[in-house]
Amino acid sequence: MASLHYYKMKKTILFSLAICLYLSCFAQTLKTIEWEDTTRQYLEYVPDTYDASTPTPVVFIFHGLGGNMYEVLYNADFNRIAAEQGWITITPQALPDTFTAMDTTLTMNAWHSGVSAVVDGDTIVASEGRDDTGLMMAILDSLIDHYNIDQSNVFCTGVSMGGFMSHRMAIEHGDRIKAIAPVCGTIGNEITSYTPVGHVSVMHLHGTADSIVTYDSGSFQYIVNVNVGLGVDSTIAFWRRYNQCSDTAVHTIFPDICDDGRLFEKFYYGDGAFGTKTVLIKVNGGEHEWCHGPYRDVDFSDEIYNFFASCLGNVPTVATTSTSIASTSATFVGEVTAEGSAAVTARGVCWSSTPHPTIANLHTTDSLGIGTFTSTLTDLTPNTTYYARTYATNEVGTAYSDEICFTTLCNYSALNDTVQLTICEHDLPYHYVNDDIDTIFEVGTPNLSVFNFHFSTQYGCDSVVTLHLTVTTINTSVESAWLLKETAEEIVYLYAAQDDAEYQWIDCETNETIEGEVHQRFNIAVSGQYACIITLGECTDTTDCIDVTISGIADHADGFLSLYPNPTNDIVTLKLTPEPCALNPEIQVLDIYGQRLQIMPVRGERTHIDLSHYATGVYLIKLVTNDNVTAVRKVVKQ
Repeated sequence: MASLHYYKMKKTILFSLAICLYLSCFAQTLKTIEWEDTTRQYLEYVPDTYDASTPTPVVFIFHGLGGNMYEVLYNADFNRIAAEQGWITITPQALPDTFTAMDTTLTMNAWHSGVSAVVDGDTIVASEGRDDTGLMMAILDSLIDHYNIDQSNVFCTGVSMGGFMSHRMAIEHGDRIKAIAPVCGTIGNEITSYTPVGHVSVMHLHGTADSIVTYDSGSFQYIVNVNVGLGVDSTIAFWRRYNQCSDTAVHTIFPDICDDGRLFEKFYYGDGAFGTKTVLIKVNGGEHEWCHGPYRDVDFSDEIYNFFASCLGNVPTVATTSTSIASTSATFVGEVTAEGSAAVTARGVCWSSTPHPTIANLHTTDSLGIGTFTSTLTDLTPNTTYYARTYATNEVGTAYSDEICFTTLCNYSALNDTVQLTICEHDLPYHYVNDDIDTIFEVGTPNLSVFNFHFSTQYGCDSVVTLHLTVTTINTSVESAWLLKETAEEIVYLYAAQDDAEYQWIDCETNETIEGEVHQRFNIAVSGQYACIITLGECTDTTDCIDVTISGIADHADGFLSLYPNPTNDIVTLKLTPEPCALNPEIQVLDIYGQRLQIMPVRGERTHIDLSHYATGVYLIKLVTNDNVTAVRKVVKQ
């Protein structure tokens, strides 16, 4: 135990000496500030090359859980870069916080960074109640009071819980923070539902073998194993979506030179709103560490500086002030309020059917410089969702406004319609096709004359077609009659019930038209089956075939058979002269179509036939002997 104690003490002394030597190389100043009734400390580094006439960028550097400002300043080695570049660095100190979990109580320096976890059913929030991000803004305000600070270029970085703190700074104060570069610390559970106040460029650095803050799930593994924040992929997705960066990354693999079991990859998502970008440095096999060259293939401090430096130049400031959406076009009014570091050389609107459009997509170009401009997007599809951003470009890069998601309108002038239509009854059910809509409707009844069809077109637009439908109905019934002229000539005829039409009578047995028979009434000379083709307007229909039997025998009073009275109202008497022989003839009563209605025997010289229960019309009386027709007479029932 003694040797172990000596080793730990020796290691601590050597690390402390290293920090002292490091601090002696750079002009560090220990500063204090009163905040929330507490004196807070931070290290302020102002390079010897500071020029009060030149705006100077500022970098905040945050230590991890249980760490302190001296350790992270030494570990990050960022003052070396700040001295070279003439930047100011601020390295603040967190206050102690007490944690109790699994019957273990620990007191460690911690930031109110958004780190939280559920332990034994209780939610523990690190340094809950402290406004540490507000403290950083107070320090920044103090710097502004004493130095010429480039307020458009304020950056944050940190390791472990300091990485969590960097993410919280960007989310809560993104209107004053230009970019962050967290190491081994993601977005804490407490703030995953927060909406950032501004667009901030982000570069996150993390090892896949990190056993303290795990890469995949954002779990903390020290005394307990609990989830404290998002995994790395979810963290990158959070910023990529909010910054409206491209969906596809530019992927780079760093040269694998050091034999250290690590492979460094970069995933770059650009073209974000206001020139923002989201970057991941993924260290395959990397642990919970701040990597340094030459022992690693990538020096985190140099990579972070290069990232911050890439954000230094100011792109223009552009916004969308109004929009006007039509069915196939959209008009955007944009405004460039600031040129940035150089003159605006192009401005307009870019759009796409997918999120985060850039000038690589369809775009307009509308003049130069600052001020208001109007752009019109044309050839759009009705009722379709688009994404658009106004943009402005200078020599530093292209800035984009917040994304506008809009849906074009439906072309109601073409889709809402009233149709006048006349159809024939035999066309029912009727399929209605509108060429513009290419939609089929079925009309199943002729009893209605107006139909309203509500439907969606191929673009999904709600529309109404009002169909005024007139159904032409043809009466296909046929009346039959018998006429006895004064000359004793008998006439049987058919009469089409439909008036005011065109007629053509046909012979059903040959299916041929009967020449000259083109009138509503058809006089029949020969027994057979007949029908009529009736045309009314644009509609044509054919009646059923009617079977007609013509006797060809006149009804005279002379001869061996006579009927009286004829016409009759009820009883007609059949008289035979002489009386019937012993062949027992029978009497048959038929209608004009030849259908047998009644059979009865002959009763002597006079037989009375009761027609009272028959309808008014012409009937045939047949006298039949041994299945042979002996005589036929017509009788009219009144």
